[in-house]
Amino acid sequence: MSFKLQFEKLQSKLDTRRAILSLQREDKLKLVKTINLKRDKKTNYFDPKKIKRHKLTVEIGYGQMHDEQFDVFKIGEDSCTKDAILYFYDSHFVFRPALIEFDRAIKLNKATGNDVYIPKYPLLPNYSIRDVVRVLFTALRKVNKLGYENIYLYGVGTGATLAIETLVYNNEKEVSVPMPKRLILISPGGFPKNEKEWEDMKAAQKMDYTTSLRHILEIKELATLKNPSVPDYMITGENLNLNGFPESFFFYSDEEICYGKFDNYKEQFEEAGIKTQFTVRHGVLHNYCADKKYPEAYEDYDAIIELLKR
Repeated sequence: MSFKLQFEKLQSKLDTRRAILSLQREDKLKLVKTINLKRDKKTNYFDPKKIKRHKLTVEIGYGQMHDEQFDVFKIGEDSCTKDAILYFYDSHFVFRPALIEFDRAIKLNKATGNDVYIPKYPLLPNYSIRDVVRVLFTALRKVNKLGYENIYLYGVGTGATLAIETLVYNNEKEVSVPMPKRLILISPGGFPKNEKEWEDMKAAQKMDYTTSLRHILEIKELATLKNPSVPDYMITGENLNLNGFPESFFFYSDEEICYGKFDNYKEQFEEAGIKTQFTVRHGVLHNYCADKKYPEAYEDYDAIIELLKR
């Protein structure tokens, strides 16, 4: 194990996310609300200085629900390039995007030459998971209308789970949008559908410091508070309508809680005949190849960049 990976594991262990997500529900949601207010302030991209620093050129209002406006933030040129990346960030279903998400998007833009779009999307428990997916579908449709030759859908953590759900939701629509050219999925998860998945997740909890089993178990209830009629695929990833799905690339660590959903996705994608590649690395971190922080992530990070360029 490289020194840099050991250092990242130590940092992960000291991270407060799992501690926050392990709190009792009311305490957790109260603290998350405070964090999100701070993140919204830090990522106020209507501030010209921040726009210049983060090379953000436009923001696209694409949806409104209740009193909240949702935007897609763009990192790229003023005019649209040939290709675009739609980046669904890892929210754990409750967090606003942190500055690291925009830093990652800037690196993707530099490495690929593609415009990168980050949708700000609704969160639990103020919205149901059906609301979240519907808004992300609206973002996909909005970017599709901009005239790009190719669109790549890139999801990290929760964002990877939502990327799958959004394309399944697209298959349910009478008027669907064209599928993206390629689907990049880093650590998609979900609520355990059976005892095996639950045991696999429990086995990983000592090594994965980025989330908590308590939070995983609460997702099902939080996701349906505002709308109890939520299909299985939005909770457990079962019964996926994968018709027309693009070629898909999965990346997992075998030491993360999300890895408990690996067999579920592998079985369904292969049975549907989707061109799919699964990469599982031993001993690395959750979302390990979303960044190029340590040598064990270099190969897969570089491979993802190539997948987003061709």
